Amino acid sequence: MNPASIVFGVGLAASMLWLGCGGVAESDSNPAPGTGGSAGSAAGAGGGNVSGAGGQAGTGGQPSGGSAGAGGSAAAGGDAGVADASYDVIESGPADAPTDVDQITAFVYQMNGIWLVGWGGGMNHYSWVRITSDQPGSWGGKADFLAGDDLVANAPYWPCSGQGTWNIPAKPYSIIFMFPSSCPSGLEFEYTFDPFTTPSGYPKGAILAATVTPLSGGSPIEGYKFPDSQCAADMSSCVDPLK
Repeated sequence: MNPASIVFGVGLAASMLWLGCGGVAESDSNPAPGTGGSAGSAAGAGGGNVSGAGGQAGTGGQPSGGSAGAGGSAAAGGDAGVADASYDVIESGPADAPTDVDQITAFVYQMNGIWLVGWGGGMNHYSWVRITSDQPGSWGGKADFLAGDDLVANAPYWPCSGQGTWNIPAKPYSIIFMFPSSCPSGLEFEYTFDPFTTPSGYPKGAILAATVTPLSGGSPIEGYKFPDSQCAADMSSCVDPLK
């Protein structure tokens, strides 16, 4: 074989191997493309980043290097950042809770005070109760009862007097009374005060009226709220509004 041909063949093979590994940049008239950069890594959880780092430039090829790698996709379950995380908590939580709390607190403020509860007719059946929260707006406290024996033509609705307690149950617009030990057994404990209405002028001096329904589902009765001055501070007596 011609020695010149051997030398030429070895040189050609070496050149091809060199170009395959990247080599130097070609002339401006015919640049060879470099290999693409590697894809960016995904970074979803913990910081909410949704794009990966750019890929590294390819080795060899065009002077500017390879094109940047595609951004990594967000990892499954990655948070979208602090602001979005707080929004997610609000959306996934009990959205009505704040409204329910405000509603119950407003109901408690309406109930605090002196009430005449029962019904009228040929014979009246009313009794007094003063509802007081342990702290302003709290959902429980003292309930001071006065039978109402001295009301005109009255057979008391709650035939006992003394101090008990009250609290708010799960049922909306409702209240539970724990009566004094002097009260007879068999009294209804839970009552719903709904709706509230404007008094019609009777009983005299009432500032708020309500339909009162016992939990047992018995016939609705009446509830009338009065100013604190309607009864003595110790709830030993109240001015009769039925006369």
